[in-house]
Amino acid sequence: MRFAKSLLLIFFFVLQGYAENQFLKTTYYVESSDINITTLVSHAKNDALLFTIPSDRESLKVKSKELLERLKEHGYGDYTSHANYIKFIKKSPIDLLPLTLEIQSYYKKMYENIDILDISIMPRGYIEKLPEHYDVYFQSRSYLSNSSTLYLKTADKKKIFFDYTIEAILPVVKSTKPIKRSEAITMMNAKSEFVKLDKFRYAPLQSISAQIQSKHQLRAQRIILLSDIETLKVVRRGSIINISHANEAIFITFSARALQDGKLNDIIEVQKSDGTRLRVKVTGKNQAELQ
Repeated sequence: MRFAKSLLLIFFFVLQGYAENQFLKTTYYVESSDINITTLVSHAKNDALLFTIPSDRESLKVKSKELLERLKEHGYGDYTSHANYIKFIKKSPIDLLPLTLEIQSYYKKMYENIDILDISIMPRGYIEKLPEHYDVYFQSRSYLSNSSTLYLKTADKKKIFFDYTIEAILPVVKSTKPIKRSEAITMMNAKSEFVKLDKFRYAPLQSISAQIQSKHQLRAQRIILLSDIETLKVVRRGSIINISHANEAIFITFSARALQDGKLNDIIEVQKSDGTRLRVKVTGKNQAELQ
């Protein structure tokens, strides 16, 4: 009991240490030229002016050491910084709706059933307005994350960068028990559920199809990614399959051994009992048509 209390006290002091050492962000976007205590400390009881962005500029870079000293003078000495400088940028008075629509379109193209709740966009620097003509480019694989960067390429080849975050939910398929390699993925070993978009390594599978199987072993309770699956192989190498052939005059069926794995509509090679090899088109589970 005494040992448990000691652990609890240690845990309490560790948490208190984290609370007493709060880190400043490297960049702050401000509504006006005035940089106040409340710009950095939202819960500050007494506000005071720390710096002012010059009238001929839209941003200000301040040494972290100097900023921390001023905060300490006003009773906020529990802050620290990983960076040597802190940058303050005035928020741009621009209409971001066109970019919001671009982001919505981009994510909906990647995720058919995504439900977008909110989008937040911030230019890297201060700009008065969007250019009249531009093309929008996203970073590679931006769709896998809820926060990324896009840029506008203007007619004169200039690039204007924006950081954004998106709040959204989307359906994924999760394994309900371990799935073996080449095992069909069905409602018997997987289920659909909604998750918040955070960060994926690869795009997730969004629905269960009757024609997919696992490329490798999957553990239980794992979100299944598109990189984990392949089209279901309905014919296995070495298996005996039924082959049909029909024309206006005749209809015949016979059996042969598959010399290759085959997915639906694949052309594979088979061997009859007399050693004759033929090429056939896979039409179903252990079924094929003579080519």
